[in-house]
Amino acid sequence: MNMLHSAELKIADDFKDGDVLSASVFNQIFDTIERVSGTIKDEDLVGVWNCNSISSNSLSGWTQDGFLYKVNDAQLNLSASSSLKSLENPYSISTSNPNPFNWSNSSGFIGQYVLLNNHLIIKRDSDSKGMVWDLDLISKSRFELTYADTASQYANFISCDSTTSVPSAPTAPAATNNQTFISVSWTDSSEDESGFKVYRKKSGESDFQLVSTQTASTYTDTTLNEGETANYFIKSYNQNGDSNQSNVVVATLDSIPPTVVSTVPPNNGTMSRQASQTISFSEEIKIVCPTDSNITQPVMCLSSGGPVTLTIFIDGNNREAILGNIDGAIKLNIFGSAGRGSAQRYDANQNNITVTVNKDWIEDLNGNKMSADYQFIINVNDVIDNPSCPPSC
Repeated sequence: MNMLHSAELKIADDFKDGDVLSASVFNQIFDTIERVSGTIKDEDLVGVWNCNSISSNSLSGWTQDGFLYKVNDAQLNLSASSSLKSLENPYSISTSNPNPFNWSNSSGFIGQYVLLNNHLIIKRDSDSKGMVWDLDLISKSRFELTYADTASQYANFISCDSTTSVPSAPTAPAATNNQTFISVSWTDSSEDESGFKVYRKKSGESDFQLVSTQTASTYTDTTLNEGETANYFIKSYNQNGDSNQSNVVVATLDSIPPTVVSTVPPNNGTMSRQASQTISFSEEIKIVCPTDSNITQPVMCLSSGGPVTLTIFIDGNNREAILGNIDGAIKLNIFGSAGRGSAQRYDANQNNITVTVNKDWIEDLNGNKMSADYQFIINVNDVIDNPSCPPSC
């Protein structure tokens, strides 16, 4: 089995929860698995390669580096014959001078080769016998040759890169709703690209379409309608072709902020001494830190206040409300006070308690924050829903 380096196994980025995988990404994954477990094919090697070789023995025309000897940037040409397989009719091989193999001498190598069971068997035209090299296909643009006999006058290790390689795929793509447009960005992870190609698939479409060929590493999509969702991926390209695609990112064009549509109890309504309040929104929401954008857990926000605030009496003391939980990402259940335990009740007969839903703490899933605070009034009667609590709560 040929071994691949971990870096060559990456499609582009690590996948995260919520990522969308397109058919082309799956094809890249299957292609990588096939290269890991399959047999190297003749078409994987045909082309022009730039090779660097290392030997533990002194070789004519090579450069000494410590106890090793090297030749860098040797050109290797592998050409097909009239047959579909080199095993049926050997393919041609030629090199620059010095050659990366040092087959008896360092002059340019002209001969034939055969690919057999992940081994490259080469023979110079002027010689009577050939030599077998272990072959690893690292990627579609790199292969490595190993010759284990360290006492020989041949290279011990050769690494060859295609001179017609395509660039690396962009990484860290992101798609952000900006209310009137979608902003797509990515990281340029290549040094030899000519530019980038942006592909998009809108809601209801079955295939990705090329929407932009550009040199900038950001793309602005102003063609979506309100509420329309689009998937994007990006490729780098140069004169040799396109890179693998980036991960797919998704965004929905949304300019409408969430609003409060109902509360329990309703405005000026009354609740029991053990009840909680429920606030329902027009769409799914999330709680955010208004001034601490790097904090993902609202309970860790450094900002004062909270998503919902009210002051209520328990045992004669003022208590500030805290968030209880988000129910189905569309409702907030508010337990009436911080520090209220299961054995505590609100004081009876409290009226005109103002509950404030604070706009800076609440946004929808597309990043739109509430446009204004929402307030309503609640009252507490003297009803005890569970007379045994306390003490048996």
